[in-house]
Amino acid sequence: MSEVYRLADATALRYRALVLLATFGNLRWGEPAGLRRSNFSKPWARALAKAGLPAGTRVHDLRHTGNTFTAETGASRAELMNRMGHSSTRAARLYLHTRQERDKEIAVTLDRMAKHEPKRARQRRGD
Repeated sequence: MSEVYRLADATALRYRALVLLATFGNLRWGEPAGLRRSNFSKPWARALAKAGLPAGTRVHDLRHTGNTFTAETGASRAELMNRMGHSSTRAARLYLHTRQERDKEIAVTLDRMAKHEPKRARQRRGD
């Protein structure tokens, strides 16, 4: 999430809301009136460089990021489909992937559980 705000801060003021709307409001590329790749490419490239993000990052990637955040809140597939405006479950499943941070959280929790189980087993046996 810090990358989103870093990008918003690095974006020219007149485009800053676009970054946040694309991420948290599911804005699609073609929806902003008057915005064309020809008049947005240079400011976008400057903002990506200033934020330290990869040059190939697209506005649509912000929508994907926002939908990933939404999935991580525990939203159901139906809720994701409604939020994204998708009619097929196939499209919603594309956003239900995990991020490395979440994978690490899961691994740490499973590790903690595995380390505590032998102790609990001994307690149950009375050792």
